[in-house]
Order: sequence, then structure tokens, then C-alpha cells
Amino acid sequence: MIVTKISGGLGNQMFQYAAGRALAEKHGVETQLDLSWYEKEYGAETTRRTCELDVFSFEKHLYNSNTLMRRMIRTIAPDKRTYHEKSLAYNPDLLHLPDKTVLDGYFPTERYFEDIAETIRKDFSWAKKATKPVLRFVDQIKQDSHAVSIHVRRSDYIKNASVNQVHGALTLDYYRRAAQHIGRKVKQPHFYVFSDDIDWCREHLTFLKQATFSPNTQGADDMRSMQECRHHIIANSTFSWWGAWLAEQPGQVVIGPQQWFASSDLDSRDIIPSRWLSI
Repeated sequence: MIVTKISGGLGNQMFQYAAGRALAEKHGVETQLDLSWYEKEYGAETTRRTCELDVFSFEKHLYNSNTLMRRMIRTIAPDKRTYHEKSLAYNPDLLHLPDKTVLDGYFPTERYFEDIAETIRKDFSWAKKATKPVLRFVDQIKQDSHAVSIHVRRSDYIKNASVNQVHGALTLDYYRRAAQHIGRKVKQPHFYVFSDDIDWCREHLTFLKQATFSPNTQGADDMRSMQECRHHIIANSTFSWWGAWLAEQPGQVVIGPQQWFASSDLDSRDIIPSRWLSI
């Protein structure tokens, strides 16, 4: 089996699962998910999260630090078999690691799982039918051939000094330039705005000629809705990265930020696929 340590928010969790799934496919074994990160205590510099992968339909093999399964993993995959991610850039060595390896990292690039992309999309199909309000919003988007998702992440990117130093919030200029580019590619684009601060978006994204703001309150509901949009303007967030990637179709326009991190110490060269546009 391949064990992947799961941490962070939904977008990060999806990348971690996908990398583990890709390596497990190489060996024809199961992917196990280590959720022990969510049991630990962290300081104010870390955004508190829960594992959200239960929104997807794939069969889950989970364990945490208190279970018999974790003790078994310690036996079959000791520390010397743990692969610690050294850089966020793609490392082809990962896909040549042996069975019974524990993956510890973020792995934010499709290059790890592009050979099994359809398998990953199937794994990330939704486990439950959406609520009626979400379904109404999804149906509205489905009927709009000019639908463009636009994601604005603020919350901890703004309020948490440590997170802001690493990630940083994107500027209004980025969104304005991205919207202008979409306007040159898409006739009469209709922007569907997703954010953890919708009130701020209503106040500041006034340059969008036609915009509808998401009524959803749960992250997974927003991703489900994003997935139905034809084109995408993503934030420097793995959450909207997946919203765009799951929606992939011919002729799709996806725009992402050229500078993914505020910190220059982090290598983001492989996060945005080459077929997407970075500005």
C-alpha cells in the first residue's frame, strides 16, 4: 500500500490524495490516508482545518494516530520509507518510489497524476446529491454557455500575518486584467464570483459588467458550482485550481496568477499547467 499524509484545506487534500493514488496505481495497491495532522495542536500561524475528502465518492481507507491501522503502518513503512517533499516543483523520482512508502508533502502539480487524469476525475465525483439551493445555482450555470468562474480568496490570506507572508492576497489589478483578457476571448462573459468574503467582492469587483455572486456557504458546494463554469479565473489557491481542472473541456480558458506565492522561497513553476495562461 501507499500511505499519503493528508493536511490543510480541501484543495491541498486533493493534491495529496492524487499523488498517492498515482504511485499506488504504479504498484497496483491501495492508497491509505493518514489523517493524524488534524488531531494535532497548532499555533495561530496555522489555519485550522478538517478533512473534507468525504464529499467525494472514492472508497476511502483512513486512519489516525489512535488506531490499529496506524500501528500497522509504522511496522510496514518505517521512517526510512517516508518520502518528504523537498520542493513544490515536480520531482519524477516520486513515481519511482517503492511500495509501502509514506508520502509527506503537498505535491501541487498535475504532472504526478496526468497519466491517470480520468481516474482522478472519477475519484473526485461527488458522493451526495447537492442541496436544492446549490442545485438551482448549478443549473443556472449549466444553462449559461458564457459562464466564467472567478475566485477570490481572502480570509486567512488577509487576517493571518504568517499566512499572508507566504501566500499573499491577489490584487484587484490581477482580477481586472484577467477579466479583460476573458472579455477578448469570450463573447459577453458572465462572471460567477466565488469567495470567502463575498461582501468585499460585491464592493470591489465593480469592473465586472455582468456578475453573479455565489450564495453557497460550504467550500465543497462552491467547487461543485465552479466545475460547471465554462472558463475560469483562479486565485493563488489550490481550491479554485481544482474547480478549473475538474471542469476541463476543449476550448476552455483558464487564467491563473504568475506569482503564486508572496514568498520567493517557494517554487511554484509546476502549479499552473502549461495550457493555462499565467498573468
